[in-house]
Amino acid sequence: MFRQGEVCGYVRGEPLRDYYSACDLFVRAATDEGGPVASFEAMGCEAPIFSTDTGIAAEVLEAEGAGVVVPRRDYGRWSEVLKNILTRKRKVRPLDRDIAVKNFSWNTLGKKYHFVYQDLAEMYNL
Repeated sequence: MFRQGEVCGYVRGEPLRDYYSACDLFVRAATDEGGPVASFEAMGCEAPIFSTDTGIAAEVLEAEGAGVVVPRRDYGRWSEVLKNILTRKRKVRPLDRDIAVKNFSWNTLGKKYHFVYQDLAEMYNL
């Protein structure tokens, strides 16, 4: 069922992109979300994603029919879905790279934050 895996610790820069691009499945097992940067990076590299149902990453995957989204604390379901993926009984479609870049590039996110802060400043007359 499971032939090879790698726990690589903290990685950044060019090697990180290589890991995302090479992975058969990116697992995001969060119960809370503070900002799913790793999920956005994995999406940008077209990695298939297994995600819990927390936050915007899960919302985008569900809206686009990509990845697999499971309830955050339903560990029995996690096990069942992961087993089906690893035994190739279930395929996981990655998010299209163009959609990931359109929604989650640093430029796009920066513009979104700019508009949020601009609206807050206007709301509070700052």
